[in-house]
Amino acid sequence: MVVESNRAGAVMQVIPSPKQRSSRWVSSSVPEARWDIPLAQTSSAAYHVNNLIMPVLFVQAVAHIPANAVVVELAPHSLLQTLLRRSLPQSCTLLGLLHKQRPHSLLANLGRSVSPPGSHFAQLV
Repeated sequence: MVVESNRAGAVMQVIPSPKQRSSRWVSSSVPEARWDIPLAQTSSAAYHVNNLIMPVLFVQAVAHIPANAVVVELAPHSLLQTLLRRSLPQSCTLLGLLHKQRPHSLLANLGRSVSPPGSHFAQLV
């Protein structure tokens, strides 16, 4: 496929050498039963191209997010915030980094991620 080849070339410029994934990495594009295959073991150009072209396995991925986790959504307009709020334990902190109505949401949520619970800054967000 020409399109897939073009994507792989572009991603290779950003991720020229694969890096071993951590145990915290939850893949949303490789089924859990296949997490032991080489593709799912590294952050590589091949993995990220796979992530772009495969369906998102949202329910499977969310099931692996532990209580008290900080979940960062890297999607335009924080589209998944409502779904994440319904799917994750209330103890999780949800950060949507992009929102068209709030141009400073990236900075505000990054600050929220490092502010102690109940701090003045955390209450403003």
